[in-house]
Amino acid sequence: MNEELKNKLRLNTRDYKFDFDKAVEVLDKFFFLISNKNKELNEENLLELAKGKYDKFTAWSFEKFLKAFCEIVQPDEYKQNRGNDIKLEDLYKVVFSLVPMEIENKEGKKKAFSLSCAAERTTEKFDSYKYLSGDNPYICEFLYLYGFRNKNIVHDNEENTPAENGQALKCLCICVLYLCSIYKSTLDEKYSFERFRRELKSDWKEKCDSVYQEMTEKIGYVDFKWESKTRHTTSDIALRNSEELKNESCFKFVGMAGSGKTTALLHINHLLLENYDNDNIFPVFFELKKLVGATGDFLPHMIEKCYDVSEYAAKSLMKTDRLIFLLDGYDEIKETGIQKRFASEIEEYAKQYKSVRIIMTDRTEKNSISVLEDKFRFFRLCSIEEEDKEKYFEKNCKDDEILKLLRDSLKNDNIVFRCLTTPLKLKHFMEVVSENKEIPDESVFMREHIKKLFDRERIEKKDINLDALEDYLKVIAFLLVDEERAEITEIQVYTNESVGNQSYDIKKALKLAEDMGILKKITYTPETEKFEKTFYEFSDDEYLEYYSDMLRENKILRKKLKKIQEDFEE
Repeated sequence: MNEELKNKLRLNTRDYKFDFDKAVEVLDKFFFLISNKNKELNEENLLELAKGKYDKFTAWSFEKFLKAFCEIVQPDEYKQNRGNDIKLEDLYKVVFSLVPMEIENKEGKKKAFSLSCAAERTTEKFDSYKYLSGDNPYICEFLYLYGFRNKNIVHDNEENTPAENGQALKCLCICVLYLCSIYKSTLDEKYSFERFRRELKSDWKEKCDSVYQEMTEKIGYVDFKWESKTRHTTSDIALRNSEELKNESCFKFVGMAGSGKTTALLHINHLLLENYDNDNIFPVFFELKKLVGATGDFLPHMIEKCYDVSEYAAKSLMKTDRLIFLLDGYDEIKETGIQKRFASEIEEYAKQYKSVRIIMTDRTEKNSISVLEDKFRFFRLCSIEEEDKEKYFEKNCKDDEILKLLRDSLKNDNIVFRCLTTPLKLKHFMEVVSENKEIPDESVFMREHIKKLFDRERIEKKDINLDALEDYLKVIAFLLVDEERAEITEIQVYTNESVGNQSYDIKKALKLAEDMGILKKITYTPETEKFEKTFYEFSDDEYLEYYSDMLRENKILRKKLKKIQEDFEE
């Protein structure tokens, strides 16, 4: 702020006990906030007035400041009183709602205050206002200004005396800085948001939404339901379309690969952008696997990347309540150090800003590092219902002949449809039917589905050995079925490693199966153990059944596995 103006303000407020430096800093932010709306409210005009050029009282009246201030800190009440056309009396009603009004007279009795009473008092009797102030010495300054302005309006031909103008100027400085001091947090937040908003490019909405459009074209998204105690769609969660969800702030979507978590998160991003004009909420969609090798603060980094703004603007937005983080793939943060730092940053952010909102996806509820475990509400994708499958086919199948075939099979309750539990399986099923012009049985479809998973990995990754991976999956299926368990330990898998292809690293095989969504890796400490352990299980019963069947056909491999398992147990 201009040093000359700062000194003038300090001189006029030297008898009052509020934090002057902080108030001036907030006043500076106030001028920034209104700079696009009111060109008269600026440092230059306030300085002219502070220098004693009282003719500026017409052009830069206190009411203009009050209107702008009320519009920022009490927008609903201000609009209710007719906005820019607000009358003097209505304006001061809003103003006095901003000022603490515990008023007592000298006898300790509460004194009722009325604007008409204040208007009747002449500006020469300034001291008579002071008995109304009680514990708040600033109230009389507001009362004086109301009387001063009321006199000017009612008696517009009467000139003010130099003493009146000087006292009005002093009251103006005190009231301006006092309001800035008591509404510091509100103006800080509004300022932070405005700094961010002014850096945004004109096409920010389109760019943020383009990822969703691309994904829906690939997967053919239908708004599937998520389950907690009751069922909700992604629309419910995004827009809080139920009383049950209104006070919730942190959600975690859990489910196996291909179940629709990422697409649902992108759909929420799309809904929030679509509804932006009503809510002014900025969704920050970020794939957590991109944190690999990242340094510095993660959350501002995400905002920078999502909105293409500076680090300063990103950190400014974090101070507001207009932000919701949509974080995809907590399980895909593979570096333990990064994962711990990320968890700590999220926890610290949630403590510092109570309005924090986060929606995160993960393949499992059990993790070695807990992120706000007590604050997250878990949702699992519900099994896809028949009507959802039909909607999916109708939306994505362009061939009328194939669509009729799919509809007829749904009506006939073909058993293969029962294993279509994820959007990815629906997509692959429709592709298989389109290629073969017939409905496959369950075993044929699972073989084709897994083949398509392998084909996708083959395109994206070079260093893979699918034959070796198949061997390891058969081993895991054997261990689970033979021992009638839902999960096995990492040690058991490595003990049976010799059955697999020796030229291929078992770690790569297990990681690949996990990435494909066939296996699920769980790390936790069992109740009977002291140390953390890693377990594996198939993400879907159909995968377990498929590889068990394949193992039954290979008697030699099964015999070897049986012998190794017996030796291990001994």
